[in-house]
Amino acid sequence: MKNHTDGDESERLPGSDSQVPILSTESELKDRIREIIDGEAVAAFARRCGITESLVRKYLSGSQPSVENLVLLASTAGVSVEWLATGRGIRRAVDMRKAEKALQDGAFRVIEGESRPLTAAEQDASTARRLEAIAHLVASLDSPREQAALLDELLSRAQNAAEMHALKRAVAELRAAQKSA
Repeated sequence: MKNHTDGDESERLPGSDSQVPILSTESELKDRIREIIDGEAVAAFARRCGITESLVRKYLSGSQPSVENLVLLASTAGVSVEWLATGRGIRRAVDMRKAEKALQDGAFRVIEGESRPLTAAEQDASTARRLEAIAHLVASLDSPREQAALLDELLSRAQNAAEMHALKRAVAELRAAQKSA
């Protein structure tokens, strides 16, 4: 495991002496770090992260971690980097993975090694299962802010998927028109 030292934790823009701070909104970053440590000994948490205890203590005092160490802290604690850095977005990384799986499950049925699109009745049943899974996931989140962030993210992904589907359909129609011309 890589052991990071107590060196300068400021990030610099490439080719510049400008520092890039990690913005902290909603609550202080140090408070969110304290929250993810959740009563565990600081030394033990630091070891699990692969950084020094003194560095974690600096963060708990208000120093800003590098992006690399922010990612280490978040992944060790199982929270999203966005939430740890800003206090916004979905807190638990596993919640986003569950939401992604709920959206993707059931798009195709695999029978005897071949995949085929679902029938209309299968699509309706699949959609109902996915919506139920999403509703359960949203209800399991700790705060209305986390619930809203998850719903916003899912809506954005659904819109992107719909746009991609429309684009693929348009390309297929253009190719069909080219072949018949």
